[in-house]
Amino acid sequence: MSTKTNTETTAHACLCECKQAITTNALFKPGHDARMVSQLVAELTNTIADGGKVTKQMIASTAKRLPSDALRAKFTRAAERATAPAPVKQADTEEVAA
Repeated sequence: MSTKTNTETTAHACLCECKQAITTNALFKPGHDARMVSQLVAELTNTIADGGKVTKQMIASTAKRLPSDALRAKFTRAAERATAPAPVKQADTEEVAA
């Protein structure tokens, strides 16, 4: 006797909003989770480019909309890196011997 269970999956749209159908239990097409993170980070960096300020609360509230802890962590790391102030370059302190 077969012990296989009949697990039917219905097609649903990828969560990255690409509108591609997925027929597995996955939430995203392969690689589309990273695409979604990149799009969300781009929105934050556009806010900075438009003269706005990105706060940790903005990053956290955006992360809460994501479906998994792993994706939230991935987004948070990427957003913090992208919105961090650029490091200040220090001038060379070496003097050229004359």
